[in-house]
Amino acid sequence: MYDLATTEHGALAVGHTFGTLPEGGAFEFFPVTLALFQGDRFVGGELFELEDLDAARARFEELRPKTSP
Repeated sequence: MYDLATTEHGALAVGHTFGTLPEGGAFEFFPVTLALFQGDRFVGGELFELEDLDAARARFEELRPKTSP
């Protein structure tokens, strides 16, 4: 749906998934997706519930490469 942050090390975005379960019944999910990159390669990812957006943002910052002083 929309990007929250995009840097060289990764991206943080909110998505929207919906459909019908195999047993019947509709579902809807708004995942917060954290994607990690090394150069132009995707190297990993994590999913969070929308209610855990603050934790997702903190994790995104935690994974930011440290710069030397």
